[in-house]
Amino acid sequence: MQVERARYEAELAQRRYMRVDPDNRLVADSLEADWNQKLKLLADTQQECEQLRNGITGGSVKSNGEPLCNSPKTFRACGVIHPLHIEIGSEWHVC
Repeated sequence: MQVERARYEAELAQRRYMRVDPDNRLVADSLEADWNQKLKLLADTQQECEQLRNGITGGSVKSNGEPLCNSPKTFRACGVIHPLHIEIGSEWHVC
């Protein structure tokens, strides 16, 4: 779900950039920067999900330094349940 959302936002940013008047350089530059940011977010999200699908979680970290194995939102968004996590109520605990 996170990948789909990131893809949608990147495509939306691209459409905004493509519609801008090229003579309006300040707006075009701003929209291009936003598009590039969304593309990076999409690539990072896809990489995290791919790592989870391949089981590469031990010792892996996200771009902000947070361990992948401590990111239950990422597990749920990618449709992956990590074997070291169990759900108790609404909380996630590392076994």
